Amino acid sequence: MADSVRRGRKLAEQEVLAQAHQTLNLIVERKGASLSRLRHELLRLRAVVRRLPTRIRWLDDVEPQPADDTLRGTIGPQWPELGFYDGDTHHPDITESTESVGDAIDDLVDIAGDIQKALLLRASTGAITSITSSGT
Repeated sequence: MADSVRRGRKLAEQEVLAQAHQTLNLIVERKGASLSRLRHELLRLRAVVRRLPTRIRWLDDVEPQPADDTLRGTIGPQWPELGFYDGDTHHPDITESTESVGDAIDDLVDIAGDIQKALLLRASTGAITSITSSGT
């Protein structure tokens, strides 16, 4: 039973790694992909990540790569049709009544930064997640 659980976690981790690389490559190097494809890849990444154990944490000694202006400068030109949106409704129209403004490029930069952090953790520790001792 324990071997079966470990194999399942290993397969889930491998699937997450493959999808993380695919999604990061799409965000950074669009290569003609549609917004629909971007949405599909992001939803797919979310789905495979959700298969990992829920009691996970980042290791304390793994620092994320900063989602800085360089990353924004790389991603922004790849997705020029993305911009600001109403943060409450997620609608692209910003009006006088808009209270919260979101930035889709910044969202992609954050996602790319998180993916890079996960890949850095994988490279430095051999695992995406560190399972806490309680509950799993």
